[in-house]
Amino acid sequence: MHIVVYKCLEWCELRFVDLICVMGKWDFKYTEITSRIINAAMRVHNALKNRHKEVIYQRALVVEFESEKINYKRELNIPIFYKNKQIGSQRLDFLINDVVCLEIKALPELEDVHYAQIFAYLESNNFEIGLLINFGETSLNVKRLTNKKHNPNLPILISCSTEIKN
Repeated sequence: MHIVVYKCLEWCELRFVDLICVMGKWDFKYTEITSRIINAAMRVHNALKNRHKEVIYQRALVVEFESEKINYKRELNIPIFYKNKQIGSQRLDFLINDVVCLEIKALPELEDVHYAQIFAYLESNNFEIGLLINFGETSLNVKRLTNKKHNPNLPILISCSTEIKN
């Protein structure tokens, strides 16, 4: 597992793409789309601060994604398999461009269980990249996670999807 941490300060006027240029070239897979997602999240956090429930940030991100023409699916049912049988499902907050899992929180602090949740989404469905974004802290907290078990020769395993629009 690979985690990259970004602390996005409210006073920061730089976009995430600018931070990459300032800090040196980073060659992460899907850097362009993850940068756009983080920029959208920064705009939402700068406007709404850390005072709301998770659903408010989800709805605000939808507004940002639509204005920025970012392809997304919201509240996606992710199947859980055991011995090749589907035994249940979990809900992923967003799937961006069919390649980046986005899980958002509105908590005072992230805990191990939140990392376990997004790693479960990544590993059980063969996604490669995930973002865990916490709006509940004073500064936006962004974690970029890479599924080291990702197999590019296997399909993404979402078989039942339900998208919630509002």
